[in-house]
Amino acid sequence: MKKIAITILSMCALASMSAQSKIDLLGQAQLRQHRTEQRMKNAGDQLNQLSQVEKLADEVVVFVALEDGASASDLVEDGVEVLDSRGGLALVRVPIDQVERFSQNTLIKKVEFGKKVLPKMDVARGFSGVDMAHEGVGLEKSYAGAGVVTGVFDTGLDPNHLAFKNAEQTESRVRRVWRYKGQNGLLSTYDTPQEISNFSTDNTASTHGTHVAGIMAGGYSGNMFYGVAPEADIVIGCGDLYDANIILGTTRMIDYAIEEGKPIVVNLSLGVNTGPHDGTDYFSRYIDELGKEAVICVSSGNEGTLPIALHHKFGRNSDQVKTFVSRISDDGLYYGTIDCWSADNSVVKLTPIIYDLVEDKIVYQMPPCEKSTGGEWQYLSSADYFEEGDFTDQAFDQAFQGFMGYASTVVSDNKRYEVALYLYMTETADNKGRYVPAMIFEGNEGQQIYGYSDGSYVQFTDNNRDGWYAGTTNGTISNMACGHNVIVVGSCDSRNSYKTKDGYTASYQGVNIVVGNASEFTSYGELLDGRKLPHILAPGCVVVSSYSSPYMKSALAAGTEREEYAAAKVSLDGTDYYWGPMVGTSMASPFMAGTVALWLQANNELTVHDVLDIASETATKAESTIDPIQSGAGRVSVFNGLKKVLNDATGIGEIVANPSEKFLLQPVGEKSLTKLNGILQKFQSIDLKNLKGPELTKFMNEFDKLRNLIDSAARSLTTYSKEFQQQEDKLNKAKSLLSDKK
Repeated sequence: MKKIAITILSMCALASMSAQSKIDLLGQAQLRQHRTEQRMKNAGDQLNQLSQVEKLADEVVVFVALEDGASASDLVEDGVEVLDSRGGLALVRVPIDQVERFSQNTLIKKVEFGKKVLPKMDVARGFSGVDMAHEGVGLEKSYAGAGVVTGVFDTGLDPNHLAFKNAEQTESRVRRVWRYKGQNGLLSTYDTPQEISNFSTDNTASTHGTHVAGIMAGGYSGNMFYGVAPEADIVIGCGDLYDANIILGTTRMIDYAIEEGKPIVVNLSLGVNTGPHDGTDYFSRYIDELGKEAVICVSSGNEGTLPIALHHKFGRNSDQVKTFVSRISDDGLYYGTIDCWSADNSVVKLTPIIYDLVEDKIVYQMPPCEKSTGGEWQYLSSADYFEEGDFTDQAFDQAFQGFMGYASTVVSDNKRYEVALYLYMTETADNKGRYVPAMIFEGNEGQQIYGYSDGSYVQFTDNNRDGWYAGTTNGTISNMACGHNVIVVGSCDSRNSYKTKDGYTASYQGVNIVVGNASEFTSYGELLDGRKLPHILAPGCVVVSSYSSPYMKSALAAGTEREEYAAAKVSLDGTDYYWGPMVGTSMASPFMAGTVALWLQANNELTVHDVLDIASETATKAESTIDPIQSGAGRVSVFNGLKKVLNDATGIGEIVANPSEKFLLQPVGEKSLTKLNGILQKFQSIDLKNLKGPELTKFMNEFDKLRNLIDSAARSLTTYSKEFQQQEDKLNKAKSLLSDKK
């Protein structure tokens, strides 16, 4: 192997790194990785399993926090491209080798690198009462999402599947497609029916997004596998799953809905495990801003059985916690970040070590990180990957190729101490699992440490040794789900098998399924501020939905899929369309998003917090075999929630399908303008053509009662008197029209 050891040649680079960096810890680690990759590329060399790691782009989109009074437009003068901004944050495209220089702009508080995230119905509909909403049982009409925009950002999306056409199969319900490529947020837009029909898919190797969108809003009625909101409009963001792309795609979905004058719900069946898990990272803050304009559903994650979290409170006799870093796969690769946080700004001491499992002893330990490094990284490297200032050791060279390192700082956004361990290394041929990385944390009585691994490459373990920490599943909740304006959805088990298109019963192996319970893979956690996530459960276990046609064509040709496992197949105009099962909170979140679409059809003004209240109040209790937190408020009850939406919107009880029985019951209290708007919409939804004689007289009497309610509210709520008067005028006009009819 060629040696690629170098020194840092640029004096300006040395100067910039010696000062307090404005780049987040994980971003700085990515810059080190990028330098390494560039040297490997220039040397024409590859490093065993590390060659499998996805390479960083030459141009990236970063999150930027602006200084008070600064404008995102001012950043353009620095030679970068501002893609979006809101709430004091901006998304900026910048060459990766210019990020350090750019971060020193005096208009900037801090820069955060984006992260690569992971993609995390017949029985399901009946299980949660969706079919009753579609049929309008006991209601004045059916609810299937008409007039609502449903959005999804995902990968493996096929917008031309039969599931996304209207009931007559004459036109697509997909109104827009935005495709993002790479870490630099390059965008292609498809905004006409012809352009959308010519779009195939963003990823022939995946069908995740097609399945997710089908659960949320699939509408093909030729089989049993249509979705929750089959009449809703659909907008699609797809492509490479960097969190900056997700934000940019979501902003476009919301802007489209605003232009159309329609409410919108957006589904994100995606997740990432590193981060503070308190809603202060820039992705969470950006999503919170967007959550003021749309209802956003996020999957909780599928790591509920994996020990990828660490939580320890130091006591009088417990001033140390030790844990091994374990590979999740069997390929010898240790890659990614262990991201650890104190509960406050107090320092928790970290000592990274290399441990010999055969001799049961420490063979090397780095100098401890016992105070803030100001964000500056210190690395232990093999000789092949040395940079000036790194530690080296023969024991490390014997065990690994690559490097590992740490950095720490007190993060200004949440005033918490962060210490991170970054791994970019693979076992040598002589290692064979004998030597492993490990961590020792030390703290004072009362201090707490919260640690998170990425859940893809590494996790925590005790290696069956006394005195070592095995990791926990409380804390597996996705960091993307920790904002304050999102609905976090876990999975419940709705069934344990399905029928194939040929009539055979098939089931998933290795999944412990208890129908009605929280799915054991559902990620969950209690956050530092006391919040417990997920909020709610929805069907996510063995859910049948649409499969991408380009994916199936490619997979069948390669022999990686078997057609007999499909639940349904339709051949039309030379294209084969498939439906099949999937398992995960990725399936539960779009089910909840489709539910929100039905509720938004009933009341366009619902906010994310309205939805959370309704979902919690009407949920069906669910058990967890792991931890009660995993169950949230229980299983979503779509139909009961819909009835509550309708009743809350009027404040006067239910309008039933048969107007001869009753119209409006028991006006309750004084309502806000929002509620009164809902009342007016409810009256306007009644088919006046069918009202006559006594029914019409009864209806007009109820109208008088409503006007009295408005008068009373206007007197007691003077702030809204003008708005109430406008509503009263509208109702009087409506009554005049009815009087003419009578």
